[in-house]
Order: sequence, then C-alpha cells, then structure tokens
Amino acid sequence: MSADFKDCKWENCEIEETQKEAQKEKPKYSIEDLMKQVDECLDNFNFELAVKFCERALETEPDNVQVLETAGAIYLETRDTNKAKQCFENAIKISPDNGYSKYMNLGQLLEGQGSVNAYNKGIQLMLSNKDNTEEAASHNNAASPTEISTAYCSLAEIYLTDECFKEEAAAKCSEFCHKAMEFDPTNPEAFQLMASCLLSEEKMDEARQMLAKSLELWQGKDEELPKAPPPSYETRIGTAKLLIEVENYETAASILEELIEECDEVPQVWYLLGWLHHITDQLSSSIKTCLERAQKLFTLLGCDDQPMMDHVNELLASLPEDADDSHEGENGNMEGGVDSEASSGEEDMDTQ
Repeated sequence: MSADFKDCKWENCEIEETQKEAQKEKPKYSIEDLMKQVDECLDNFNFELAVKFCERALETEPDNVQVLETAGAIYLETRDTNKAKQCFENAIKISPDNGYSKYMNLGQLLEGQGSVNAYNKGIQLMLSNKDNTEEAASHNNAASPTEISTAYCSLAEIYLTDECFKEEAAAKCSEFCHKAMEFDPTNPEAFQLMASCLLSEEKMDEARQMLAKSLELWQGKDEELPKAPPPSYETRIGTAKLLIEVENYETAASILEELIEECDEVPQVWYLLGWLHHITDQLSSSIKTCLERAQKLFTLLGCDDQPMMDHVNELLASLPEDADDSHEGENGNMEGGVDSEASSGEEDMDTQ
C-alpha cells in the first residue's frame, strides 16, 4: 500500500470523526421545537416535563429571555421559588426595559422594598405600553387596564403586610387602591383591599361600604356593571375575614360555606367558620365540629399559621365538656349542613 493512499485514508477518517463530533454538538431540537413541547406539557398540566424541556432549551441558549421567563413561571407554579427567582433576575439583567411580566413575577418572590421596586418597575413598563381595552391588549401583547389594576393591588397589599409599619404605609396603600379602582372600576380585589386599608385606620363604616361594593361586583348585584368573575379561593377567605371584622356575619357564613363546598380541606376556612359560630353564639357542637376539623387538617396537611392553630386549641379548651349535647344558641339558624359536611370529610381523610 502506497504512503499516499495511507495518508488519504487517514484524512478521511479524521473528516468522519469531525463530522460525528459536529453532529453530537448540534442540538437535536431547535428552541422553537422545545418551546412547543413546553406549551403542550403545560396544556396537560405536566409541569415536571415542561421544566425539563425549558432546562434543555436553556442549555442551548442560556440568555433567551422568553425561555427564562417561561421557566421562571413554571418554577413559580411548582413552588421552586429559588430557581424561579434566579430565572426572573437573569431575564431582567439581559432585558431590563422590555416586558413587564418578569417584574410582576419577581415581585411575588421578594419582600419589603425589594418587592415594591419590582412592582414599580413593572407598572412603569405597563404604563408605557398599555391599551385601553382587554381585546386590544391581547392582540398587541400590551398591558390591559385589568392587569394594571391588579399590579396596583399587589403594591397596596405590600403596605398592608411587609411595609405596614412604615409611617407612610396607610397613605401609600390608599393611593395604590385608588389607582387600582381608577384603572378598573370592576375589579373587586381593589375595593376589598381598600376595605382592609380603611379597617387598619379604624374607619369601620367606610370599610363596610368598600367591602359591600366588592361583593356587588363579583356577586352580580350591581346591574349597571358586568359581573366580575369570582375572586380566587384565597381572596375569598380574606373576604370572609373582613366580613367578620365588620360584623356582617350572615354574608361571612354564606361565603365560608360556599368555600367548603368547593374544597373542604382548607384548615383556615373551618377555623373561621368555627370562630364565626363562637362569636354568634351557635351550638357548641357545631363550633366543636368546625374547630376539630381545622385541627385535624392542620395536623394532616400542615399550615404556616401557628397563631391560628393556637386560637383553635384555645377555643376548643373553652367549650363545655358536653359540647356534643349542647342546646341551640340564640342564632342557631346559621347551622346549615356544616356538621354533615365535616363528618363526610373526616371519613374521607380516615380512608386515605
């Protein structure tokens, strides 16, 4: 065999190996292909697989803002808050002045002034690229009045919680609530937050009016305005708490019982109903049923509200020993089907 032939054969082998290496390095799927897979997984609520496709896309393009935001939103959904925060912060570093969603999502993950700063930047971007109708906003990928209203609600809520001890907290909360109502007068959350703000200032009558307006919007009692969709489950728990504070016990009981019909495994709801029965002098047996249900769910599912659980134990300890056989109190007509609902729920838990 000639030397020239050997050299040629060796060169051909090198070329083949180089081509093989190039094929290995070349991504099998494009970013567009991977994101389509992500969308399909999300449509089927398969968050675990959706995350894997996002991670694969980020291996190919770690600075792709769309992928970072999508991955962050999925991590947020699956409560992997550290990874979600990292994704949104990276997206902001890469593209700080385009797109408001990453700021709104990051605001949920931060606390105090950090959260305020994120929401303010998000709102600034919203206002610079807003449309006056929901339909126009959806077509132009711009912020709608409802989204801007909701963003201001998020800011107001910070001044009711993390920043509530600041001197300007009440004024800031009121300011942002009014802006939320201005951008969307049909947003029940804005009126509910305004009620909370007024209660913090001990303005009971004004708080009642705001809370009544919020209820009118999502219960369809205001015929001049379109009925708003019901607030989230968590928001309606807050509604019930406020109704108890403003002494609208009947409506509070109605909302709590509706929540139990939707999902009877939330300890806070059973606690509030037990507390409501206690302050309205209901049957001791009904109070006990609700509070024991809350206690059992707290132990079974866990809950980060230890003061609530302490109050449950305190109330149970205050009940008479013969609570199961107690006679009806003055307002025993609020009983409804709570006892049977709780009994059925306990049977379900015992069989799990």
